[in-house]
Amino acid sequence: MPSEIEFKVRELERLLSEGKITLEQYLDMRTRIENLAPSHENLQPTKKVSIYTEKAQLSDVKEPKKPYTKITLGLVLCAIILVGGFFAWSHLNPVYAESLTVEDYSVKLFTKAAILFELKNTGNTEVRISTVKMNGYLNQSVEGWNQGWNGTIFLQPGQTGILYVYLFCYFHVINASMPQLSSQPSQTEIENLYLWMDSFNCTFTFVTDSEHQYNCTVPGLAWMILPAWMGTLTVTFMSTEQLLITSVAFLSDNHINITMQNAGTTSITINEIWVNEVKVWSGESIISAGFQKTITLDVAWIAGNIYQFTVVTSKGNQYHYVASAPA
Repeated sequence: MPSEIEFKVRELERLLSEGKITLEQYLDMRTRIENLAPSHENLQPTKKVSIYTEKAQLSDVKEPKKPYTKITLGLVLCAIILVGGFFAWSHLNPVYAESLTVEDYSVKLFTKAAILFELKNTGNTEVRISTVKMNGYLNQSVEGWNQGWNGTIFLQPGQTGILYVYLFCYFHVINASMPQLSSQPSQTEIENLYLWMDSFNCTFTFVTDSEHQYNCTVPGLAWMILPAWMGTLTVTFMSTEQLLITSVAFLSDNHINITMQNAGTTSITINEIWVNEVKVWSGESIISAGFQKTITLDVAWIAGNIYQFTVVTSKGNQYHYVASAPA
């Protein structure tokens, strides 16, 4: 019958062969057992022991199952189901959003002045335009006011169309703020009208069936459409002179260049040019509408002095300019 020491050694060998202890642990524990055994006992391995290397032992040892693995998988599956359900619901119940963009516009003078607006439906639902306003107003008192626009009024998602806005129905908007001209407009009246035309902007509002509003501002509209509205008064107005002295250049050889711009729509004839109340040039120099001209004056100018220029046209109108000679 094996002794207690032999039993312990056999148990160590079994644990080592099964890979449950390392070789280092086996040798250490056997040394301790042999040191405790009586000298007459001869301790030898009872059988050949298969010793696992440390690498093999580690690979054979199974990791304990983590308790939260199933919980994690469950949560991932729940998240996938929720996301898939949301997208399925969104597909079956889409959210419709209306959006309209004014891509471009242009003014056309047909038998009636009109603006052509290029509109694009940038939403995901049909857009129907029900009302077009100018500066917030729609003239319902003028006969035919509801024909103030025509063309595309239905736009499918992604579709682009042209809407014609006829301006005769909105004349009251401009007429209410336009400076009044006399039958023979003075220079001051003309200048005030020019200033008003420069500053007057028109904002068009497109109202849809869903009561959404989309705005587009057209600057300088008065310059583009006023002739079509003013009738006979336009002839008087547009034939009135408008000369602008744009620059004066002092040359090194006692000459001065004066540059003038014809800002009206009829030709202007320059007859005289005065510098500090002295006539320095006379003749006939014609500037066509929309063009400019430079005339060279023979003037012995003095550096640092201030000079007042007066240009007289064939109609007797005078235009003034003040400039300082370079020091």
